[in-house]
Amino acid sequence: MTDIHYYDKIIDYVKEINQELKYLDNGEKYENVEQFTEKMIQRFPDLNMNHPSILKSACGGSMKDIKMLEFMISKVKKIKQNQISEHDASVEVGQRLVDEIVKPQIEKSKN
Repeated sequence: MTDIHYYDKIIDYVKEINQELKYLDNGEKYENVEQFTEKMIQRFPDLNMNHPSILKSACGGSMKDIKMLEFMISKVKKIKQNQISEHDASVEVGQRLVDEIVKPQIEKSKN
């Protein structure tokens, strides 16, 4: 999909999935992760078709803090609008991943 607004929908979908996760966590609407994931696939078929890893990660609870997803999507949007090169966006995303994930893990392992 080339529509730049679709990327905003991805963030909205993940936010909705995060809201539904509370019903999985408390067992109110969903019995298990598999049932929950199947319902989210039915609810967001275009997300499943175009970005299944995002849907599965969100359903697994690993996108409760969506700041990194928002950052990555902002870079994709800038690429699509020719505001930044794919290489520069990749470098920025990689640096942020190192700063926020890799370096803290290294520091933790030192202690």
